[in-house]
Amino acid sequence: MKWFLRKIVYIFFFSTPFIFASCATTNRSSAQIYDLKQQVMDLQRSNALLQGRVEQLERKTYLLNLMQDRIEDLSLKVDSLSQKIKKERKLMVEKPCPEKSKVVSQPSSQPTAAPATTIEVSSSPPQAEEVNSGESPVPLNPRLDLKGVDADSPENIYSAAMRYLKKKDYDRAAGLFLYLVQRFPKSDLADNALYWTGECYYATHNYGNAIKYFDMVLNNYPDGNKVPDSMLKIAFSYGKMNKREKEVEYLKMVINNYPWSSPAKIAKTRLKEITGGSQ
Repeated sequence: MKWFLRKIVYIFFFSTPFIFASCATTNRSSAQIYDLKQQVMDLQRSNALLQGRVEQLERKTYLLNLMQDRIEDLSLKVDSLSQKIKKERKLMVEKPCPEKSKVVSQPSSQPTAAPATTIEVSSSPPQAEEVNSGESPVPLNPRLDLKGVDADSPENIYSAAMRYLKKKDYDRAAGLFLYLVQRFPKSDLADNALYWTGECYYATHNYGNAIKYFDMVLNNYPDGNKVPDSMLKIAFSYGKMNKREKEVEYLKMVINNYPWSSPAKIAKTRLKEITGGSQ
């Protein structure tokens, strides 16, 4: 019996270190497993946050695209309403009063006024020096495509050109816009057509040529509804060409001449970006 007890004590004495070592190893393994689980959980949370941000960016991109399409549609509607207002004002001015009609019917000794000179717009793009803007110009060759277009209707030509513009077919769009200006220079749509011609060149990074057409809007149609927009795009074009002084000059021109317009608000924001808030 004593021998058996001594054997048990002997086994316990020599096996105890191994038991404690095994327990310590088990505890370390458990701690490592716990740490790994925590890391996995942290990664899962980080992944969920990143996924949420990606979804937010995708939603914002989608909303921006919708806003851009909406702005284009509103721009078309504004153009259409502007032309209707011009026509109504023109009719009100030209409509003779009953008393004046008798006077007009009598022969007048005054010479007839000479017709206004038409605006010469070349279908070939004007050449202008392009300054390196970091964006390679895309060749733009105005192409006149009158298929399915009523060539005797400025409104029909304009609508067809805008359809090509929305499809980013800048060659056909510019061709029709220029055709409208050449054939109907007195049309209420002529200034808009010149402006959108400039936009075609701007969209293809031909900023020097874009300035040429925007400037034609200012010079030939100073009372047109596209003057503030043209000033703003001239400023942006100079900005793309790294001509900051000219950009600032035209931004201030928009702000000073059309302070309550939408282009003026955009110009103020851009001017703050350039000057750091000090004007």
